[in-house]
Amino acid sequence: ALLQHLIRANDSPRMMLVACSRSEVETNPCLQVLSADAAMGFFIPRNNLDIGPLKPTESRKLAQHLVGTSREQYATLAEQISSESQGVPLFIFELAQQVDTVHDDPPVADSRAGSIALEQVLWTRIKRLDAKTLTLLQTVALAAQPIRARDALLAAELSSADFTLFAPLRANHLLCSFGSDLKDQVAVFHDRVRETVVRNLAESDSKACHHRLARCLEASGDVDPERVAHHYQSAGASDHAGSYYRLAAERAAEQLAFERAARLYRLSLELLPVDRQARKELLIGLADALANAGRGADAAVNYEQAAELSDGIEESEPVSYT
Repeated sequence: ALLQHLIRANDSPRMMLVACSRSEVETNPCLQVLSADAAMGFFIPRNNLDIGPLKPTESRKLAQHLVGTSREQYATLAEQISSESQGVPLFIFELAQQVDTVHDDPPVADSRAGSIALEQVLWTRIKRLDAKTLTLLQTVALAAQPIRARDALLAAELSSADFTLFAPLRANHLLCSFGSDLKDQVAVFHDRVRETVVRNLAESDSKACHHRLARCLEASGDVDPERVAHHYQSAGASDHAGSYYRLAAERAAEQLAFERAARLYRLSLELLPVDRQARKELLIGLADALANAGRGADAAVNYEQAAELSDGIEESEPVSYT
């Protein structure tokens, strides 16, 4: 609101705004304001700079600076830090900081192998979180996509009063958020963080969390059914997953996304219980999607399989392949 007022006021001051963001125009309130003002004719000169990972030489230089070039015993780790960080400055800092810090846990640097692992560094820090905060982080990590803060809390079996748990996760670069309200979305800060959290989660806990995520997203009523299906499938609830994959396939076909519809129909066929009528309908849906995608030969195979299951049901209308 403050930025909007400053930009649109008749006596708005001259200013240069320097901001950084990820590719999230659809969900970032600040970027939405700037985009809307540009569309309304407000003159906002803008220069976009794409910031990618550091080059290997830049990564090594930063690592050497952070570790200290005078410390011979750590000098050889600069190369490993540069390689393991994949050029992400935050991870270079994390790795270099771990080298400089004495912890009660076993060191993450293997002096014999001369290596240092980012996952160990991240997990050393993550596992020190209190139980509630760790559960929230694990839930958002398993969500794999941005999720509303309210849904993340519910899936983590927390209440809206625990909204404050997001602050330390953001401060420690473990989560990022696209607003400051329960309805706004949150996501894991980086894929390497998400991968670390997921790999260190017990299978039984992972399945339970996927099931809670599926139930929460299902209750919200405005989420892509494929996403709900994925969580049910990951939880081992094949029947529910198959039903949602079918719903997702039907929606994809309505949106003329026929290749996607065919993929989703196949997933539904794999997961739903064997039922002649239901299987016949799914095969026809798959065949229709393939035919509409211009894959007539593949469609014909599935129409034939559906016909074999008809067992006296009226023949379908002739289908023309174009």
